[in-house]
Amino acid sequence: MKLILAVMPLLFLSLTPTPVVSEELNKIAGREDCKFISPPEWQGRTVVWDGGCRNGMAHGQGVLRAYKDGLSTLLFLGNLEHGEISLGVIDCDDGYIAGQFSHGELLPDLDRNIIINAFRNAATAARTYSKRLKRLGNRESASFYLKKADELEHQLD
Repeated sequence: MKLILAVMPLLFLSLTPTPVVSEELNKIAGREDCKFISPPEWQGRTVVWDGGCRNGMAHGQGVLRAYKDGLSTLLFLGNLEHGEISLGVIDCDDGYIAGQFSHGELLPDLDRNIIINAFRNAATAARTYSKRLKRLGNRESASFYLKKADELEHQLD
């Protein structure tokens, strides 16, 4: 895995999470002390983290998006721990990949409770991000993530 340097806008100091953008592909002004590790399949894409940062690494609940040619291609909703995806759901063209991750790879644990927790965690991340986007006036994206939260919750039925 390649460590992606990330940039955190100056608004990082506020109480709301601020997007972290791959420095390699997006040179924006701001802090350069928050890093995350892109999952192996995400290489060659612009990767954006909207969540917290602890000790220089992306950490906590949030949304990790990958873009290629300006279009969203992969979406992780859940937790990052020390800059790596941890518990949550990857939403990709083929459906959902849910569970506990280590070094960007899904752990082969068949425990149903882990999968349930991954979907719940992802739904909470989507709902929280939707509220944040709504406060910022981005109603279209807020609506998208609210619907995504509902879709994730329905996976538990």
